[in-house]
Amino acid sequence: MMQLIPLLFLPFSAFAADAGNPGDPGLAPNTMPAVSPEFDFDNVVEKGLREHLPLTSSTFKVWDNGMIPQDCKHHVESYGYRATDFEVVEVTYADCEKPWIMCRLKGSKTDNTRMAETFGRMPIGMRELVKHVMIMEFDKMKPAAAYSVADIIAISDEFYMHHIFTHELSHSLDSHIEVPGVTPPNSGGFSSTKAWKDMFDEDTAAISEYGRSGWPENLADSGVVALFDIVVPGGAGTINPNWTSCFHQYANYKTAYGHVVTPGVKLNCTKRVDDSPIVQAGDGKSNGNTTDEGGDSSDSDGNKGGCHNGTHARVGIPTRRISRPRPLAGIKAVHSGIFHNVTFVHRVQ
Repeated sequence: MMQLIPLLFLPFSAFAADAGNPGDPGLAPNTMPAVSPEFDFDNVVEKGLREHLPLTSSTFKVWDNGMIPQDCKHHVESYGYRATDFEVVEVTYADCEKPWIMCRLKGSKTDNTRMAETFGRMPIGMRELVKHVMIMEFDKMKPAAAYSVADIIAISDEFYMHHIFTHELSHSLDSHIEVPGVTPPNSGGFSSTKAWKDMFDEDTAAISEYGRSGWPENLADSGVVALFDIVVPGGAGTINPNWTSCFHQYANYKTAYGHVVTPGVKLNCTKRVDDSPIVQAGDGKSNGNTTDEGGDSSDSDGNKGGCHNGTHARVGIPTRRISRPRPLAGIKAVHSGIFHNVTFVHRVQ
């Protein structure tokens, strides 16, 4: 049976915005080793999320009017693509009247149904904090498998997975969602507060090796385990014998965001972020038409607003190293944990 509300509520410290750079030596969550064995995000966790997150029904339309969201155009061109290399897909979910405009590289193995379904399994309280989803080639994005910035998520075709979405969307929660009594009113930034760090110190292991690299990544990987713990019968304890060593991290996440991420609690979008403007993809003239493919994902398996959306790439290899990507024009890369965080995880050769 799905756990509808988190059963554990951990006490929060009074608000203290400990806003130092989490990436500085001594301030990252690296004072203890990662849990051992590590959670198998790519296989066991992914399977649990795919099988137990409820699918929100959706329909999609493929645009053929030569138009594309401005932010999609900007990002894909920064990677050497032409905007016309991308299929623009309008996806409408049953829990939100406003559709999402997604940009999928033509020829991707992730088809439009899977693109809509995977995102559609994410709880609406997370999904509504995203402007656009993009799918690109890993060969173009590498060493990144995914990134998020300015309320946009780009994922490589090879790694279009539920647990990666959960990680990226956890950065969105960290950016946008107020934690009463902890973050300033109407503000996010939970990962940089004393309340988050104090609960980390209650554990004997970090949630993951990648979660030791910075406080936002610690929160985001904790979010993956937390969502698994909420939706999969038996929770995290069924997949890791040493779950108690990192328990306070994912329990703290559930206490802060359980009302947002637990399926069946938040039912409709109320904070849907605004899309970027629609512009011409190339030199062609707009004819104002869309092509309805009749896409329906209900039965298949399968800044502008200011945002600290950290980025993440989970590539199924236990040893990872972190570096800065080449900057995208017009996007300011600043310290991890502050707004516009851009961090890539390398595939180790």
